[in-house]
Parts: sequence; C-alpha cells; structure tokens
Amino acid sequence: MKQPFDSDDIKNEILSGEESRIALAISWGRMYGFDADNFYAALIDVCNFLENKKRKLCSIPGLAKEILNNGLDIRALNLTEIPTSFAVLNELTTSADLSNNEFSEFPTAILGFVKLQKLNLSNNRLNKLPTGFVDYSNLEELDISGNLFTQLPELLTKMPSLRSLKLSCSNEIFFKGKDLKSIENLSINFSKTIAFPEEIYTYKSLKTLSLQGIAELPAQIEKLKNIEALHLNRSGLETLPDAVIELKNLKKLSLNNLPLLNHLPEVIFQMKHLEYLDLSNTTLIELPAKLRLLKNLKTIKLDGCTDEKTLEHWKKRCESWGIELVL
Repeated sequence: MKQPFDSDDIKNEILSGEESRIALAISWGRMYGFDADNFYAALIDVCNFLENKKRKLCSIPGLAKEILNNGLDIRALNLTEIPTSFAVLNELTTSADLSNNEFSEFPTAILGFVKLQKLNLSNNRLNKLPTGFVDYSNLEELDISGNLFTQLPELLTKMPSLRSLKLSCSNEIFFKGKDLKSIENLSINFSKTIAFPEEIYTYKSLKTLSLQGIAELPAQIEKLKNIEALHLNRSGLETLPDAVIELKNLKKLSLNNLPLLNHLPEVIFQMKHLEYLDLSNTTLIELPAKLRLLKNLKTIKLDGCTDEKTLEHWKKRCESWGIELVL
C-alpha cells in the first residue's frame, strides 16, 4: 500500500512557500523517512545565494516558478563553483544555462540533474567533462562553445539522445576519430584558420550545419547529402564551391556577416531547392535579377543595410519576384 505522503508530496508542500504547509511537510518527512529539514534548508541556501548575486528570486515559490518556467538560469554570475545545495533543484527542470561564468571544472552539484534535455556551458574555462556526464541520458542540446577543449570529448559519442551540439574548434585534430552518429544540428566556431574536419563528412544524420570563422568551404561538402540548412557566418568567405549544387535537400542558406561578400556567388542561382536566403551584414551592391530563377525561394533576409533608398529598391524587386524581403 502506498504511504499517505511520499517524498514528492512533501517537496511540493515545501515549494509552496506557505509556513503552515512547510511545517506540516517537515513533520511528515520525519514520520515517513524523508529528510525534509535538509530539503527546506537547501532551498533557503539557494535563494540566499541568488539574492546575494543580485537575482530577484528571494522566495522559495519564486524560485520554483522561475525554474519550472525558464529552467535553471545562473549565467553571467562570475561563478567558479556552485554550492552543493543546488542539487535540491535536480527534479525541477529539463534546462540549465551555466554560460558566461568562470568554471574550470564541471560543477558537481549539477551532475544529479539527470532529467536535463538542454544544457548551455558556453564561455567558461572547461577543458574536459566528467565521466558522470554520460548519465545525462536525456540530453538533446549541448553548447560547449567558448571553452578550452582541445579535442571533442569522447563521451559525447556515447550519448545517443544528443541531437544538437555547439562547440569551438581550435585545431585540426579536434574531431579526429570521433563519430557523432546521432547529431542532427552541429554548430562550429573556428577560432583558428584550419582545414575543414573530414570526420564531419561521415555524420550521416546531419541536417543543419553552422560554420563560423571558416576560411574556405571545401568541395567535399557535397558528401553531406542530407543537409537541409547551411549557415556560414562571420568569416572571410568570398564565394562558394560549385559542389553545393549537389546538396539537393538544402533549403536554407545563411551568408551572414561576411564582409568580403559583395557579389552573390554564381552557384547560388543554380540552387533550385533553396527556400530561404540570409544575406544580412554583407557588402552586397546588388540583388541580381537572376534570383527570380529560384522558383522555390520564398524569403531573403537582409539585416544590416542602412541605406533606405537601396532597401526600398530591393524590396520592390523582391515583391515583383514573389519573394519576401525581411529586414
């Protein structure tokens, strides 16, 4: 027979924040073998910690509501570690943002958050992940960009639920010997000018590829037959290889923040399946009339152009072609 009050009931009473309910829940805990005193004390410690960091979550109900709605958000607090009391929140969320801190080691207090589906560790000082990281069996999205990894952590290849990965690549052996079979969305920030990693051509599940800082897109990109979206951002790219024509499933192309791109590569006019084209923050001097040959093209995005006359001219051209111009 199920006992009248289990640990979840007791936790919910404490999370209500009402003093009478908390007192009753603590007495239930003592009666049924759940350490409600420590659970309550840990919540108070978390609230005090966040309040000292000038976060506005000063009450237990406020903390619970924020985490349930937005996940655990402790970004940009200059943290080097997280108090062990944070482990009390492990069942409340499937999302955690620990970005823009000073972590040189993965916070052990977060290892118990096994329900996590989304985790942002970007812009810290990490160079490895703990072996217990594989216990995040539900993790689907991971951002480890802006850290100090010199190679892709091996344990990420053993996480079958992982679908989306963001990282920074600093050397030519970063992906060596690593097979991310389940990855569908891969975002790479190349912090140095290096050759495109050949291992990526074997990622057969890849549908979205985002490359930032790449000096040249190789012709072998045609091997990624299943790719649907290609984002080429913040680099010195001036053109595209003819091989992109072979990407028959490619519907979305982003050429954002390419300061040397002042003419559209001719190969674009042969990309018959293209539906979305992002040309924001480039130095284009014209939208060629040949764009109307792309019968499936529905949207062109063009943020960053401040010349009103040019924008008005381009907007009218796009309207005549049946293409929406998004600014």
